[in-house]
Order: sequence, then structure tokens, then C-alpha cells
Amino acid sequence: MSHQAEKLFFDKQRSWEAAEKLLNDSFKTVGSQFESQEAHNTFFRYIFTPKSKSWAYVPCGKAGTNTVLAILFEIEFGVSLKTTFVTPENLSSEAMHQTINAGVFRALHLRSDIDSFASYFENAIKIAMVRNPTTRAWSSFRYLCKSNDVGSPQFVKERIRLTASVRFDWERDPYTKVGFAKFLDYVELSLTNGSSGYNLDGHWRPQWYDVRPDFFRPSIVGKMEDIEEFEERLRQAFGAQPKRCRASLNANTERSSLPEWFMEPDIRQRLVVVYGRDYEEFGYDL
Repeated sequence: MSHQAEKLFFDKQRSWEAAEKLLNDSFKTVGSQFESQEAHNTFFRYIFTPKSKSWAYVPCGKAGTNTVLAILFEIEFGVSLKTTFVTPENLSSEAMHQTINAGVFRALHLRSDIDSFASYFENAIKIAMVRNPTTRAWSSFRYLCKSNDVGSPQFVKERIRLTASVRFDWERDPYTKVGFAKFLDYVELSLTNGSSGYNLDGHWRPQWYDVRPDFFRPSIVGKMEDIEEFEERLRQAFGAQPKRCRASLNANTERSSLPEWFMEPDIRQRLVVVYGRDYEEFGYDL
């Protein structure tokens, strides 16, 4: 077997019953760190890992997931992934999210070679990427609006709930200040109406739910505004050769591309209410 083939998963994923047992055993140990078992299970079901067991990556929606996976793929296999993938179920044309289905990476809870999550984390480098909550919120809202423009099945339940809960008008409100304010009101409503933040779609769920700096404690936390520095830290951590670095988001350009009304008091207040902990946890200014 070639060196590269040894890096692929050829065994079967852990069965549903065995995965549930792994999750239940974990909840017995660390359940107090989560608001419910559902929240605990949601967190642990979306962690990417490689065959090598060298890292664990927790993605945040609209915070560079495809870029991080592309970097990790190159580090792991020494080659760039240029496969194309288009599906009406997802607005993204990137194939990176298919790496688990391809047996290149595997969700942590579906590994058949671990006895517990804690034992896996002992020797793995824990990785996360975050983004300025202000520009991420605007990007998330535009992504949601785009899904309606093209009639995508992605987010259709959210689009319906937006109308029902905050009277979002899909003919008038997309890409507008009124629409964005309603979007933030909807996220706040979802967070404060007895529902877990983990029930929110990950594209606009506050990032701290996914990163959990108080619990997961990532070894390396990158920022989308400085991907070059993040990639350099990853390559140093894994002893990988320097590579052409990807372009980081230009923080000044991102801010200047926001609508003029974005920094008006009512919008700023909504951003603080919804994403205040993200600003604080990850060192961003509003």
C-alpha cells in the first residue's frame, strides 16, 4: 500500500448505535458543559478529523470552512484538491465538504478507532477559524438572500420561519436595512425563546457555540482576516513545507463594502445583542 493510501479511511464508519453510545458516554462525562444533550451532540457531530489523528477541526459557517479544509487537505496529502462539485442542495460549489463522504476525512463521532472523544483530543491539534462578527453577519444575510434569489432548497425552512416570526417580505426586504434588522431580530428570537443556539443554522449561529473556547480550547484559532498567518502556523505545527498562501480577507475592504446604514445605532445594538459574545471572545471591535 502506498504512503498516500495509508492516509485514507478504508474501514467502515462507526455504526449509528455505536456512535450514539460514544455520544452518550461523552455526555455523562462533560454534559454539564452544555445546555442539553442535543446541544452536546450537535457540537460533537461536526468535527473533521484525518486518519492520522493529528488534528480536529471545528468549522463555523461563513468563516472560511472551505479554505481551512483546503489547507488541511494540502498538508495531509501534499496536493491541492481541484475537484468540482455542484448540487442544488447547497449554494457552495466547493468539494471540500464532501471529503468526509469520500473517506478522506471523517467526522469524529463516526470513527471506529477511538474509545472516547477525550482520548482523541489528548494528542490532536485542535483547530478553529473565526471571522469578524460584523462582516460575517452581513455575509450570512446576503447568502440567505441569494438562496431565495435562485430558489434553492437550502435554507427554505429558515426563509419560511423568517416570514412567520418577523414578517420578512421576500419581495421587498432582501439586501436592505429593514431586512437585515429583521434577520438579526430573528436570530435573537431564536436564541432567547427557550431554544438552544445549536438549533440555529451554523451559517449565522454565534461562532462561540462552534468554537467553544471555554470547553474545546482550540490549539490554533485563525482569523479570516489573516489567513496567511493562520496557514503558516498550521504548516509549522505539522512540519509541512511552506506553500503559496491564500489571500486573506482585507479587513479594511470588508468594512468599507458594508452599506452606509450598517453602523447606525439600531443596527449596532442588534449586532451587540446577537453576537456580543463573539466580539468579546475573539477580540473583535464592532
